[in-house]
Amino acid sequence: MSPIKLPIPFLCLVLGCAGIFQPALFRVMAAEATPPSQQELEQINQAISQIEDWLTQAIQQRPDYEQTLAAVEKELNDLILSADSTRTSIASTESQLEALHQRSTSLSQAKTQQTELVQQALRAAYMDGSQSYLKLLLNQEDPALTSRMLHYYQSFSRARVDQIKQYQSTLSQLADTEQRLQTTRDELEKEKRTLEQQSRKLTEVKRMRTQALEEFNQSIRARNGILEKLVADREALEKLIEQVNRAIENIPLPQGQIPFARLKGNLPWPGQGHLLNRFGSSYGNGSLHRQGVTLASETGSPVRAIHSGRVVFSDWLRGSGLLVIIDHGGGYMSLYGHNETLTRTKGSWINTGDTVATAGNSGGQEQTGIYFEIRHNGRPQDPTDWCLPQN
Repeated sequence: MSPIKLPIPFLCLVLGCAGIFQPALFRVMAAEATPPSQQELEQINQAISQIEDWLTQAIQQRPDYEQTLAAVEKELNDLILSADSTRTSIASTESQLEALHQRSTSLSQAKTQQTELVQQALRAAYMDGSQSYLKLLLNQEDPALTSRMLHYYQSFSRARVDQIKQYQSTLSQLADTEQRLQTTRDELEKEKRTLEQQSRKLTEVKRMRTQALEEFNQSIRARNGILEKLVADREALEKLIEQVNRAIENIPLPQGQIPFARLKGNLPWPGQGHLLNRFGSSYGNGSLHRQGVTLASETGSPVRAIHSGRVVFSDWLRGSGLLVIIDHGGGYMSLYGHNETLTRTKGSWINTGDTVATAGNSGGQEQTGIYFEIRHNGRPQDPTDWCLPQN
């Protein structure tokens, strides 16, 4: 029997060093396209609905152990994103708290200074209390001198009033700042409690994932079905690619976007790290051939889009784990699989270099990395022909 040469998103290719993403180069080389119009968005949404209908049917056909793994990894994705959002919020709140502390200190110092000035003004006003306007006028025989004295008296009085108003304003601002400080402290404590709860939940779900992975692998070994699984994984991705191509074939390329084909050899890699296997190399007892590459990467590392486009798939798929597919127009698309989290949703417009996911090992992978494919009209392309030469 001749070897089966069909695609699959599993480990992948090319020994060597992965190119480092170079956003500066692309800012010079290619201006980003204009985001889709409302009509194009409606077309995209319709296409995504078709893809989701297909996925719903595919989910129903998953064995129990696979459904469990998918559910746990998707929950883990949500928890990690929520915890990251909470940490960002905490950092922002702490920054606000620091700014409020500085403002409170500044206002307290101003209050101390202004208190002394107001006390001096009040003492002066008390000492001059018998000098009314009328007495001042009657005691002056020279009209010019009287006019000047009256002007000085009014100016002095206005200065006292301004000092008092400024003092009152400072007191009001200080009271408001103290209130905001307390509110911000309360908010920070609430956010920290939320993060603690999320961290505990995250630990529990990670434990559940470990258990789900054990059951997943045991079920495959029990059936002696490793090759069978690999073939099924390959077929799942091929069916998804076919569905995506069918759904988006009539959606035009956005205005202003440099065609994907013109950037051959100059595209960035989606992340840093050496390539683990060669495109087209065999695996699965020689029956299957790799259709993409896997970049060795640490968990949580950013996965970046190699070109602008729209996200047409952002979900869990058997054999690929948490997977993102970006349509770049002209029949070209890029795929990023086995992610830990998905940071962009279906229908999102993506620019070159945008983070679309974080690296992981979802979908039953043992090694963390960024699984990466380039396809043209559904056919896999060697990424080393399309991306920047490696150092």
